[in-house]
Amino acid sequence: MVDITTTPGADTESADAAFGNDQITIAAGSTSGTASIAATDDAVADTASGESIDVSVTGDNHSGTTLGTATDTIAIIDNEAALPTVDLSSAAGSVLEGNSIAIDYVLDNASEAPLTLHYVITPNGVTEVSDITTALTGTINVPAGSASGSLMW
Repeated sequence: MVDITTTPGADTESADAAFGNDQITIAAGSTSGTASIAATDDAVADTASGESIDVSVTGDNHSGTTLGTATDTIAIIDNEAALPTVDLSSAAGSVLEGNSIAIDYVLDNASEAPLTLHYVITPNGVTEVSDITTALTGTINVPAGSASGSLMW
């Protein structure tokens, strides 16, 4: 009987795989066995530092003799884009002078880490700078795991 323990690696969240303890039996005369470790498919772009599963294997022959301990690290390869792309839109499409407008942002996938979006508002050829009463540049702080929000301008 071989005991297998899986734990999150240094930059890994517990929701990224099924962690815990398991056992496999290696048949008499065999030198190997197989255990399955399931990585979770989420919709979150994970950080560039990578994620991993730390595996520890301990065996004994049930006579009280320990056969040994081995450890390994298995990389989890993210299947989402590394950095999300941003799409901007406004349901209103126009704003009356003196009023505000919501500009919505949507990321194509959520980020595991908080993001800071920097924006620059540029008046087009028919807009006067005096019509703009808020900052022309700024930042939007997107919380980790979020994929949408609004900027009131």
